[in-house]
Formats: sequence, structure tokens, C-alpha cells
Amino acid sequence: MSSSPRGEPGLGSFVDIAGEPGDPRWMTAEVLASWLLGVMVATVPPGQSRFPAEARESEEHGRARYSEIADALARVALDPDEKAVFDGKLARERTAALMLALSFHESRWRRDVDLGLGPYGRTRARYHCLMQVAVGAGRTVEGWSAGDLLSSRERCFRAGLHILARSRGSCKAQGPDAWLRLYTSGRCDRGGGPADKRLATLRTWISAYPMRDL
Repeated sequence: MSSSPRGEPGLGSFVDIAGEPGDPRWMTAEVLASWLLGVMVATVPPGQSRFPAEARESEEHGRARYSEIADALARVALDPDEKAVFDGKLARERTAALMLALSFHESRWRRDVDLGLGPYGRTRARYHCLMQVAVGAGRTVEGWSAGDLLSSRERCFRAGLHILARSRGSCKAQGPDAWLRLYTSGRCDRGGGPADKRLATLRTWISAYPMRDL
């Protein structure tokens, strides 16, 4: 079954870009980070996590950490050396929004997951950092260890982006957006539910906070 709701286009054509600036160079990391931060604060107000203990932080510290996360994601998404997941106008901005949706569902941007503390620490967990990249005791295809991902949010987002890039265009028999299942389960025939939830979040955000308003 396709990841797209019945009758809807694939994710690549979902965002209404009517009236968007034609020159992709207009976007800056600062502007994109501001949009990402606004979505984060509205979705999971900082400072509210209470469990586990390592997730606790003040609203002030949480917002500052959110800002650092948004900055890192914006830099990676707009890096000309990285390939966007989408084509066309706002391709990199839409890629950033998709990665934010994935990181929300994978980690809810919690302090303990972000920093690798407590039950989600460096030594015991298989999945690491905000994008929950599978590492275990090994390394990513880039050669990064769990500690490397946890010590650099940019590396975390780059690893996640590279997984998306490798998955794009796969699983066509299951639908236009089924390739995202490779991120949620590693297989085309599994992970449809989690993939659908991540796409639904992305669509909700794009509707509530239109990118044309950036």
C-alpha cells in the first residue's frame, strides 16, 4: 500500500510552491533555522520532558538546545555538497522539513537522546542521535561511530540525509512514497505505518506553517 493517502500526489509534489521565489539562492541558513525552530517550539514546547531523568531541562536550556539543533539541520540541508532529497523549488527546504519530521518521531528532540545520556547512552543503544541512526558497536557507511554522531549534530543529520538519499527512488511497487519505509524499517514491505505517520506530520507542518511565508 502506498504511503500517500488515497488520491493524493506523492510527497515530492505535495508542497504548494505557488509564488515561491525562483532563485534557490535566496534562502539562508539563518532564515531556514528560524522556521525549523518555530515548528519545533510549537510542536514540543521545550522544558516539558520529565522521563527519563536525563531528559529533564529548563525551558530556557531547552530552547537554546532546540536553536542549536535547528541551526545544525539548516546548515546540512543547505550545504551545496549534500544532495537534496527533492527536486525543484525549495528542494532543500523541503528536505530539511522532512528530516525534522523524522527526527521528531525518532527522538522528539529529547535531551537524553540528543546527547546520548541514560538509557540512550553511547554504549548500550543500537540507535543513536536525533535521527536514531543504526550503529550499535560498529560504524556508519561514512565511518562514523556512535560517539561521532552524538558529538556532532551535523554528522547526525548528514548520516540521516545520506540514508534518505540512498533510499529515494526505491520501493516503487509499493507506492510513490514507500521509499521512506527503508528509513523506518529497512524494507519496502514493512514500516508503512511509521512512514505514514512521519509523512502526516510533515504535511501538517507544511499546511500550518507554509514555506512560502519564509
